[in-house]
Amino acid sequence: MTAKTPGGWKIKARLDKKGKIIKHTNGELFKIQLVDDKDGTKIEGIFYTKETPVFHDILEEGRTYFVSKADITVANKKFTSIDHSYSLIFKEHTEFEEIKTLQTDS
Repeated sequence: MTAKTPGGWKIKARLDKKGKIIKHTNGELFKIQLVDDKDGTKIEGIFYTKETPVFHDILEEGRTYFVSKADITVANKKFTSIDHSYSLIFKEHTEFEEIKTLQTDS
């Protein structure tokens, strides 16, 4: 986590990997891997049933976002390959603000 904001925390991170939607008996989910823009730390994020249709189609690999208002939980090492002690659980109030970069012609 890089920056504190009055309402909690905010990170600037690149969406490195976006998983496919996985359907299970209780609904569906998908996972993403974020890379912190400041120090390169990787962290996993998980979207569950209500959030999956909201976020899956709008988030794109390779794009950089300010991310805030997600729950932070201890990572379940049985279900992640990312070496981080925590995971982010994204809720319907989670915010992803894409950071646009200027394109220059070479």
